[in-house]
Amino acid sequence: MIRLFVHFIRRSIARKLTLTLVGFVALTTVAAGLYLTRALETFAVETLEARLAGIGRLLHDEARSLVARNAPPAELHAFALRAARPTASRITVIAADGRVLGDSEVAIEDLPRVENHAARPEVRAALASQVGRDRRTSATISVSLLYVALPIVDGGRTIGVIRVALPLTAVTSSYAEIHRVMLAGGVVALAVAFGIGLFVAGRVTKPVVQMQTIARQMSEGDFTVRAPIRSPDEIGSLGRALNGLAARLREKVHDLGHEQAKATAILDGMIEGVIAVDGRDVILLMNERARSMFGLDATRGERKPFLEVIRNAELHEVFRESRAAGEGSVSHRELRLASPVERRVQVNAVPLRLAADEVGVVMVLHDVTELRRLEQVRTEFVANVSHELRTPLTAIQGYLETLLSGALEERENARRFLDIVFRHTERLGRLLNDLTDLSNIEMGRVSLVHVRGRPCDGPGAEAGRRPDRGRRDRHRHRDPAGRFTEDHRAVLPR
Repeated sequence: MIRLFVHFIRRSIARKLTLTLVGFVALTTVAAGLYLTRALETFAVETLEARLAGIGRLLHDEARSLVARNAPPAELHAFALRAARPTASRITVIAADGRVLGDSEVAIEDLPRVENHAARPEVRAALASQVGRDRRTSATISVSLLYVALPIVDGGRTIGVIRVALPLTAVTSSYAEIHRVMLAGGVVALAVAFGIGLFVAGRVTKPVVQMQTIARQMSEGDFTVRAPIRSPDEIGSLGRALNGLAARLREKVHDLGHEQAKATAILDGMIEGVIAVDGRDVILLMNERARSMFGLDATRGERKPFLEVIRNAELHEVFRESRAAGEGSVSHRELRLASPVERRVQVNAVPLRLAADEVGVVMVLHDVTELRRLEQVRTEFVANVSHELRTPLTAIQGYLETLLSGALEERENARRFLDIVFRHTERLGRLLNDLTDLSNIEMGRVSLVHVRGRPCDGPGAEAGRRPDRGRRDRHRHRDPAGRFTEDHRAVLPR
């Protein structure tokens, strides 16, 4: 129950302020009540003591005459009764040796049985020529009394003591009424404090509650809201600070949005695929090229486990290798992707420090499928060219060795051999011209022109087309600087 009450109070600033004010007033009221009770009690006792001392002084002369002439007990008892009646007090006349000579509360026949009062504190003080005071329960009548004793002086000599006493109920009877008044005043003060606390707490916490609502809206991304500022105090300063914070956050979010848009545009414009994962291999970023490589749409990828999106154990192994290599190192690997389209991909991965105990990985994927195909074509082309060049060179070398061995002396064979060498030399020239044309085409120095070939039948068809095949036309033209240059144009049959 107490825990629920504490939880109920702690959930609201208004309740805390109200409870604080009420508690402060309650503590103040209790402290004031205790102080006033003690002060009133002291004041009442002192007033009563002064009253009793005054009564004793009024009775002093008559008591002195009775004690000085050793009046009989009946006369002393009558004096005590007569003096006690108008004041409702207890009057006791005591001899110098402590014997009780007369008492308004003790019968004459009981006086001999009353103990000696010489040891009583107030009597000792009176016998020492002082005003004695004491509060105690009377052993004679078993009532709590306040005693005031005055010396009876005759001729400068203390001949006895007159003691006046009143029950403490005369003092404490007024305490109950005072306590009731103080309790009623405390209840009224608490009620007023509670009302004032609710009013003040409402006034103070209303702008705080509004700022709480505004802060919640800001946390949801709405930075256009502003806190109302109604006063120049601390709450007003808090509102101005909150408004300034909202403005700065709006600018920062706007700038971050621009930066993110630029980064996204740059990443999506790259021909390489980029994938970033965190320490648990959850995808943080994937650009458009990476999605196209793995056949993913725009809604798949981010915030999902890598193996759930891309089921490739070799790429997952690259993540582990990159983390094991440490920061500053780059892991390289070339992989073959079988789906959705067969590709050759070169992978470069580097560690990405996300937190003190979390290391992610950034992976860049280069599609080298076309490059590897071109390398294969170039390898095959070089092999074919080597084969085509080796055949005429071998023939030329063979016939020239034959001629040098003595065939030059045989005129008919020598001419035939030289004709064969000449044809192979022309073949080499044509191969070199074709290689030169291919090189010029790759470097953009030659433009291709398609010509419509004329149909030709018979043995001369091949010979008729051969002059056009691989023919290079030269055109002179003036460049912007005024110099004449030649434009090589390859003419291909169509």
